[in-house]
Order: sequence, then structure tokens, then C-alpha cells
Amino acid sequence: MRFAYGEVNIYYHHDVLTPGNVRVATYGTARSSPLVPEVGDVLNNFPGYADEPITVRVTDVKMIGDGVEAYDVRVTTVG
Repeated sequence: MRFAYGEVNIYYHHDVLTPGNVRVATYGTARSSPLVPEVGDVLNNFPGYADEPITVRVTDVKMIGDGVEAYDVRVTTVG
């Protein structure tokens, strides 16, 4: 993971939907951790998942926004 200075918003999009996570497939946090995931990172306890904690792998990261520290992060279920 890389460090981003200041406050960042991270929006996660989950590629494998289940009845338990469909309502939180897109999840954003304001003032989140300044650690931004990178492609290939494995995240435990995927944020926003409504049921049991799951592990995901980051497949894409894009910086978004106009003058705003925001990232669109795409993940897929591991396993």
C-alpha cells in the first residue's frame, strides 16, 4: 500500500456480489486511512461487507476527483 498525504476518500467496488454484500458493493469512506491499496494487495475484512469478514484482492486503483484525494478501488473475492 502507498501512503497518501492528507485526508482521502476510498470507494470500493466489489466484482463478486452475493446477497450479503450487494447492498454495499460500492462503499466510500471519508477521512479514511491514508494508506491507499495498490493492485495486488490483499485486504482482510473488506470494509463495508455486511456479513462475515471476507478477504479481497485489489485489481484496479484509479485516482478520481478534481483537486480531491479520492480513489476508486476495484476488488475481487479471494478464494
